[in-house]
Amino acid sequence: MKKIILSLVSIASLQAFAADPIVGKNIYMTSPPIPCATCHGTDISKNTANILKGKSSVVISSAIASNKGNMGMYASSLTTAQIDDIAAYIINPNGTVANPSISLSSNVVNFPATEVNKASSIQSIVVSNTGTANLVISGLFLAGFDSNDFILSGSCNANTSIIPKNSCSIGIVFNSKTVGSKSASLTIANNTDHSQTVNLSATAISTPIITPIQNPIPSPKPIIKPPISGPILVPKDHPAVRNEREYQHKNERFERNDRDVEKNKNCNKKDCNQDDDHRFK
Repeated sequence: MKKIILSLVSIASLQAFAADPIVGKNIYMTSPPIPCATCHGTDISKNTANILKGKSSVVISSAIASNKGNMGMYASSLTTAQIDDIAAYIINPNGTVANPSISLSSNVVNFPATEVNKASSIQSIVVSNTGTANLVISGLFLAGFDSNDFILSGSCNANTSIIPKNSCSIGIVFNSKTVGSKSASLTIANNTDHSQTVNLSATAISTPIITPIQNPIPSPKPIIKPPISGPILVPKDHPAVRNEREYQHKNERFERNDRDVEKNKNCNKKDCNQDDDHRFK
């Protein structure tokens, strides 16, 4: 029987350690109808009215069930989980509660130059929970004169709960209708002590005018006639033929005259006269 009781006490102690000592302290100090501290004091180490026996949630539950020390008054006001929290506080009065902690992959996002009326590529911010309790994203808020030029997406949204050592992402797209430098801020509200801010900046540029390349008009290729082979037949009455014949006749007359002149130079007068006489007979 003693072994069973010890086992129950050990299990209750493990349950107490798994509970929240901070919550247990708040219940111990304020629980209705009468706070536990009224009878047992605020310093657990003094063991006022044997409060250290309350390290076991089984002992506390048994005292309430049997109305020991008039503890039956808590039967309707304390749940099993609350009793576990009280036991955790009695075991570790200086214990701390688990808290979330937020971490961002970056607090600044710079977009590359983007043409107006065109969406940029998605830039992402990773939100991580580096604490020991769930991190709750309560809201995402864009602010600034150019806040309408930035669009949010991703797995991080309002009321997103991130368990410890896990993360979600916020996708951001830039799309502006006017040219110029743009900026805005993104605030990530959460259940830690401080919200987080991400600064956004981008530049919208005009759409470049693309002039089509005109192919030059090719020059006409010269018409190459095939070479003429064989004799060229020209009509006899062609002007070129008549001129050629006249030219040849003139040349023949000139040549005869030249021969006659030369002959006259080389012959004696008698012979030349005879020849002349013979020529003109």
